[in-house]
Amino acid sequence: MTESVSFVWDPKREREQLAEAAELVLSLAVKHGAHHAQMGANASRGLSVSVRNQSPETLEFENDRSVGLSVWIDGRKGGASTSDLSPQALERCAKAACAIAQYTEADPYGGLPEPEWLADSAEDLGQDFAMDVTPERAFEMARECEAAALDHADIVNSEGADYSARRGVRVTANTLGQRLSQASSQYSLSSVVLAKDGDGLQRDYAYDYARDPAALKASADIGGEAQARTLARCHARPIATGSMPVVFDPRVSASLIGALSGALNGNAQWRQSSWLLGALGDAILPAGIDLFERPRVRGAMASASVDSDGLLTRDQAFIEDGRVASYVLDVYAARRLKSTSTGNGGGTRNLQLTRGRGTQADLLKDMGEGLLITEMMGHGLNAVTGDYSRGASGFWVSGGVIQHAVEGITVACNLKALWPTLAGVADDADTRGSTHAPSLMFPAITVAG
Repeated sequence: MTESVSFVWDPKREREQLAEAAELVLSLAVKHGAHHAQMGANASRGLSVSVRNQSPETLEFENDRSVGLSVWIDGRKGGASTSDLSPQALERCAKAACAIAQYTEADPYGGLPEPEWLADSAEDLGQDFAMDVTPERAFEMARECEAAALDHADIVNSEGADYSARRGVRVTANTLGQRLSQASSQYSLSSVVLAKDGDGLQRDYAYDYARDPAALKASADIGGEAQARTLARCHARPIATGSMPVVFDPRVSASLIGALSGALNGNAQWRQSSWLLGALGDAILPAGIDLFERPRVRGAMASASVDSDGLLTRDQAFIEDGRVASYVLDVYAARRLKSTSTGNGGGTRNLQLTRGRGTQADLLKDMGEGLLITEMMGHGLNAVTGDYSRGASGFWVSGGVIQHAVEGITVACNLKALWPTLAGVADDADTRGSTHAPSLMFPAITVAG
């Protein structure tokens, strides 16, 4: 098992092979009757391992290729995919996509973007990093992570530690002449452990992932964080039901920000399934607060210079000075709303609120007494009304300092009424996901204890 998995591979050859497949499948789509066609092809190599209680549990190698094809015939759309890049398989794929289009409804809003909107090239945003790793080394990092998490008398079991490494190339093309390619990598490490808590157990986790393996946190640090988070959940006490100040940790505030941006999504708007329906110009956040995206941050996990429709991304604000300035629009939604795309095919990238000030500890001090929520369960959002109710756990705060753990509670509010009351934003955003979420403080939320 000493042979390394080559993550120093040159993606040039993979890109060339995918580009050849792109030209062929597009020509075959036209041959079978497509008026327009768009395809995306991926090639990836990867390695993932897991350990549990220091023993190897899984070892998986990835070496995948796939092609997805969409075609339009008189406004009717069809699609098909294949993991076989041979000419015969690509022909079957193109034929199947065109056959499916014969049975769908014509959609006047569908089809490729206008040619003048399409990007000429994809910018290199520093998202591909090589790493030469053996399975032995991968297992070693996972064991180091888990060992650090288990290194406490009250930590009694492990649900495992996982390490993964992956590099890939994506090529997209369409019958309007656009040809794009991008290489990327992703490395991750995580640990989950359980602690003895009276007659029961508590469970928590820690993780990190990055484009550059050198940017990953040290194995022992991730394990130590998993241990600390799990131990902190022990000896939870009940709290009384009532309306109280709440601080949301970055691990959960991302879902609140996601619900906000989701309500501004153009597809929710034209379907009339948004709690911010027709909200352009409305005051949704306090004055001075913006909600914006920076999709071209170098090395960030969610960065992209071109969206899934083939349009250039750009820095932009969806909420400015508290007021809705723009919806989040892909090409289809823009057509439905008689507007223009904001370059958000595939969603938002590096979405964030106006940069806050201070730390989470500063927010807790400002709050004085209330609840710090670090975990939420369930999916209790009514997308039409904004009513929000979810199970939660966290910590009771008094005198600006954490006093004890709290679990088995439910938070309930209406997001349209909640967001204008935002009282604090910390400068501690978690930048690992598509939403760079910080700690958020609200002055009054109903909590059922």
